[in-house]
Amino acid sequence: MTPLMQHLRRIRYATFLGDAIILCCLSLVLVWIKKGTAILFFQYGWVMLCVLLALYASKSYEFGMHRSLEKIILSTCAGTIAGYVISIPLILFFPTRLPRIAMIGVIITSLIVIAFFHVLIEWFVRNTTPVEHTLVIGKEEHWADLFKEISEAVSNKIHVIGYINPTPSSIQSFIEKTPHLSTIIVADRDKVDNPELMKVFRQLRDTRNNIFVRYLPSVTESCLGRIPLTMANKFCQYYEISFNIATPKAYSRALDLFVAGIGLLVALPIMVIIAIFIALTMGFPIIFTQQRIGLYGEPFTIHKFRTMTAKKSNRATFADQDQERITTLGQILRKTRLDELPQLWDVLIGKMSLIGPRPEQPEFVKDFIKVIPFYNYRHRIRPGITGWAQVNYSYSASIEETKKKLEYDLYYLKNQSLLLDLQIVLRTIETMLGMRGAR
Repeated sequence: MTPLMQHLRRIRYATFLGDAIILCCLSLVLVWIKKGTAILFFQYGWVMLCVLLALYASKSYEFGMHRSLEKIILSTCAGTIAGYVISIPLILFFPTRLPRIAMIGVIITSLIVIAFFHVLIEWFVRNTTPVEHTLVIGKEEHWADLFKEISEAVSNKIHVIGYINPTPSSIQSFIEKTPHLSTIIVADRDKVDNPELMKVFRQLRDTRNNIFVRYLPSVTESCLGRIPLTMANKFCQYYEISFNIATPKAYSRALDLFVAGIGLLVALPIMVIIAIFIALTMGFPIIFTQQRIGLYGEPFTIHKFRTMTAKKSNRATFADQDQERITTLGQILRKTRLDELPQLWDVLIGKMSLIGPRPEQPEFVKDFIKVIPFYNYRHRIRPGITGWAQVNYSYSASIEETKKKLEYDLYYLKNQSLLLDLQIVLRTIETMLGMRGAR
């Protein structure tokens, strides 16, 4: 791990500990108000755990990742609120309840204090984090644009001092002439298979503790949260193995069944009201259906609340080409994502998942597979109502935008986990509350 990553990791651990201390102090106040018992201590311990987990999942500890003040506050507040909400079901089983008024005060106080604490930490990180001086093993014309993006993503804390295509002797010479060098990033796939160069790197690790050797895929994924197609093409063997072994996860299907079943029951009154408004303002049909491509390339019918007037042509179009057809009610439904509630049925019957790549129309898929490398791999898992690409990128309205969105889908495909799914859920809630990202 490089000095930059070690520094940021220490900051994250310290902030996590700081959040725990803040919540612990608030819990002591709450228990003191109630003349606390052991059950109350256990209850608030559970609340603390849920809040800390939700803060972690909402990326509230991603310091130094070029986030705006608004983004820091939003992610921190979303994580804190989500943690309290997640903790409610277990608390309801206890005969002794946490005092309601005092609990509301604790929630409001924790929102303000934790958000301020995280803003303060971000300021500290930006002003104290050392710059990582980096040597890239690869050609500048291939990687300059990517490293510019990587550097911007970490608040310009990665500084590339040169690009070389070295021999074992030349890299030793370069290191001796560059005493402030801290990191070597291997961006040339062929160098990974060069035993002599790998021997030099091993010697560096043994003799120069202040120089770290990293590989471009791991650096890019950790900094950008996506897999650029240019990099995937260069490291195609590595990525094709990762993509080929990706499959739908058992925990994901169990979660789909639970959430979709509960969600349909809870949302039924809202769906009835929406259906009535659509019938009164737009007439029938209330539900919009369309063919999409799902798991393993199989077509299925997707269901959404209708948000547009009737279409004259059945030709497939991008989202921004139908803007004039969206009604006033449709704009509200799209901004709040309430138009997607009927898709819970698609999740329940196994055609979709809560989280996954957004399903596309068959006509688009045929074209994309021909011109976009790795596109077909996104069908290795079920399509989702929300997903890593949906919360990080807006609707795609061109081939180039589709390529960029695919890069996020490929990252999710390779890095599927329960924690990543929780991050996506929290960021989806944040997007819905901010009414952003929908077309």
